[in-house]
Amino acid sequence: MRKIPHILRAISILATGTVIGQVVSLLTMPIITRLYSPGDYGVLGIYSSIVIVLGSVAGSKFDSAILLPPHTASGEKTVRGLFRLSVVSSVAVSVVLLVVIIFFHYFWGEGPFSSLGSWIFLVPLGVLLTSVSAALSAVATREGAYKQLGILSPVQKISSGGVQIAGGFAGAGVAGLIAGAIAQPVATIGLLIKGRWRFVATSLRRPSEQREILRLASEYRDFPLVSAPTVLLNTLAWNSQVLVLAWLYTPDDVGFYSLAMGVVGLPLNIILSAVSQVYLRESAARKSDRTATKRLFVQLLIGLFVVSIPVFGILALASQVLIEPLFGSEWAAAGLIALSLLPLLWGRFMATTLTTTFTVYRRQVWLLWWQMVTLLVTSLGYVVGGINELAIADTVALASWMSLPLYLLIIPLSYYVMSKGLSIPLPRDGR
Repeated sequence: MRKIPHILRAISILATGTVIGQVVSLLTMPIITRLYSPGDYGVLGIYSSIVIVLGSVAGSKFDSAILLPPHTASGEKTVRGLFRLSVVSSVAVSVVLLVVIIFFHYFWGEGPFSSLGSWIFLVPLGVLLTSVSAALSAVATREGAYKQLGILSPVQKISSGGVQIAGGFAGAGVAGLIAGAIAQPVATIGLLIKGRWRFVATSLRRPSEQREILRLASEYRDFPLVSAPTVLLNTLAWNSQVLVLAWLYTPDDVGFYSLAMGVVGLPLNIILSAVSQVYLRESAARKSDRTATKRLFVQLLIGLFVVSIPVFGILALASQVLIEPLFGSEWAAAGLIALSLLPLLWGRFMATTLTTTFTVYRRQVWLLWWQMVTLLVTSLGYVVGGINELAIADTVALASWMSLPLYLLIIPLSYYVMSKGLSIPLPRDGR
């Protein structure tokens, strides 16, 4: 049984990498915002939101299942099959998406994503790269390769920021921003595939095991049928507001929002991703010991609350006094939007990691219903604010306060699921 200090070391490694990555981002963003206009940033925000939403489920969430099989010969065989299922699903979804985009572009026009123009044709590529990088990240997490995962954030930020700065100086406009966005998953895949070539090749080239792959797809069908819709709703809750704002506000407003979310939301999201990776792995390892899982849950909840006090205090101060000096007077409106986002982001900070409990205990359908309600409430806040022509910062504040109670509600619900333990028997060998 792994001890709590092991978890803390793992989290500290990932968190250190996150901090370094954010320092790199902090150094590059002031340059980037002076090379591109808020309108350019708004287009990037729309592109990134679509890619993140679809990329999160293109692998049918078989990547999440990679962490669950036991560390036995049979379990490792299952992991290879799940990785293959994830990659095949990612390719299939991306191809279908490209066909759909071509069809609608030529027979319907640019539609609700007119701001993207021809850049929409790069969305399938971004979705594929994002999904494959998630599958490789799951494999690395299962292996406990925290040192490698710890340098992932700095590599991503250097790659993305470097391409965007180069594009800005070259006068590439939106092309430079989108190229930087594509560089991020490319860098992830390049880093994580190192040392895993044999695993990837073995996983993808086993035509004689088609029957086994189909069996795994059926056995883990709750991931595409329940986990994928749940994650889709969760990702929409983080990103759909950009699409709603693109409908109700100007591209410049969307750009302000995108920068604000990047400044205060993205760092928190990356931190939570690091903590969630460790918590999911360690919670899965302890799922047969309710006392250990309860202790882990409570300690994590207390730790998140204690950490949130200085973190959100700094973010509140930074949103008011640092955004304009750092990014230029043209971006001053982003400060008010960043402050308006903090209630929602605090709720997510406290709850998001703990929701992985539903995955460990195969109770994703509970999370699915909660995500549906949360997405509806969040979207309603943005639509009501936009229709009533509120200032964009006021609309963001309305949606944030409306959503906060729902995020706090999921904490006791996660504890309830965890305290009941495994009520769904897992197949033999954990499959």
